[in-house]
Amino acid sequence: MMLSLRTRLLGGIIIAMAVLLAVFSVVVYTITHQTMIQHFDKSLLATAQMLSAVIEEEGIENESEGEHEDESQVGSENQERGIDFEFDVRMTPEFSNLNGGAYYQIWNRAGKTLVRSPSLGLQNLSSFGHASDVPQYREAVLPDGMRGRAISYPFLPRTEESQGDQPEDRLVILVLAQNTAPVDDHLAFLKWLLLGSSAGVVFLSTGIAFLVTKAGLRPIHSLAGRITSVREDNLGRLFPSEAYPPELSPICTCLNEAFQRLEASFQRERQFNANVAHELRTPLAGMLSTIEVCLTRERESTEYKDAIESCLHIAKTMNKMIDTLLSLSKLESGQMSVKKESVHVKDLIDETWRYFADKAYDKGIVFENSIQQESLCRSDKDRLIMILSNILDNAVEYADEGGRIQTHLERADDVTIVSISNTGCALTMEDVEHVFEFFWRKSSSRTDAGKHCGIGLPVARKIAAVLDIGMDIDIHDDVFVVHLRISNKHE
Repeated sequence: MMLSLRTRLLGGIIIAMAVLLAVFSVVVYTITHQTMIQHFDKSLLATAQMLSAVIEEEGIENESEGEHEDESQVGSENQERGIDFEFDVRMTPEFSNLNGGAYYQIWNRAGKTLVRSPSLGLQNLSSFGHASDVPQYREAVLPDGMRGRAISYPFLPRTEESQGDQPEDRLVILVLAQNTAPVDDHLAFLKWLLLGSSAGVVFLSTGIAFLVTKAGLRPIHSLAGRITSVREDNLGRLFPSEAYPPELSPICTCLNEAFQRLEASFQRERQFNANVAHELRTPLAGMLSTIEVCLTRERESTEYKDAIESCLHIAKTMNKMIDTLLSLSKLESGQMSVKKESVHVKDLIDETWRYFADKAYDKGIVFENSIQQESLCRSDKDRLIMILSNILDNAVEYADEGGRIQTHLERADDVTIVSISNTGCALTMEDVEHVFEFFWRKSSSRTDAGKHCGIGLPVARKIAAVLDIGMDIDIHDDVFVVHLRISNKHE
């Protein structure tokens, strides 16, 4: 089931807000985290530089085992080089207390420990694994199990007098590590602050968005209510665009046009039904009148025969009209299938003309099919016969006595144009737009009702539209011409 427009709008707003807040929180947290870590690393570097500045290298005799001036020099026995501080390291509690949260350890380039902070006890810091001439930083797990950061700081210790060593041989590595609990606490507080504030903003935004969407959708509900009130008898009711927001203006315009078309369709349907009733009533009245006259008294057999033939002619005309209306019904309901094939146009017209040849002969009409024998087009043969039949029937019906009906074919690009003309046309170009209207006649009187029902060309045009055939009318010098534009493109 499709979600309502309000639900989709609310969902979209909430999701968009949540995504934006999440991105904003991640960016703020990341920038803050990096900034605090950078400041922490600068603090580590300053402390390392301070320690390196107060460290002095001194020579120690091999036999001086166990003699140390500083209690912090645990494990430095039997070394040829020693490290001494210019101040008592116990004056810095963070390095003096066991597990005090700050630690340092110094190695020579050979990887031997020269000195470690009292806070390490007998433990060691993790070395960085390789010597480097520049300071390096990394996350570390401190001896007390807490998280921290460490710096590897290479430097040359000061000496009281030159020992003749090369500088690169005297380089030592100081690893300084500190607890990052204050930074972690601030970051944790910032994280929960961002999460809480984002959740609160999303919650408040949901309420505000609900109210805003409710107010924003009110014109749609109003428009829907107005549409619901439309009935068959008030289709002319318009939807003024100025009464609704600009976004609904195209909908109002489309609704106005749709209801106008619908009203016109209903009007055509009512007119069509009235015309059909009239077309059927007139010939039926003629049949009833003929039969009633015959029954008024005894008559000769020839009179009865004439009356029956007259009734038969009227019945055939009515049957033809009914068949045409049934074809129209199938056409409009989409029950007509289309199967295109190559068709010999001349043969098809000659075949169709046979049904109207006798009537044309009675009127002295000359038929001339000037289409070449080899002319082909691509269309549905059966449906094309229906179109040609209606056109030729109309031509025979309205051609003048002793007139002429002609067919002609020409090609233009991918289109075959078949033209069927008849003389004796009493219409003008102003009448052409009415030719394809059902039951339309030039004369307002219906004295010819029952002879020709006026639906042949409209039905022909509808069938042509199904076959994608263009059909238009031309009138010149009292000649009525129907043009059929048949596409030659293969589907």
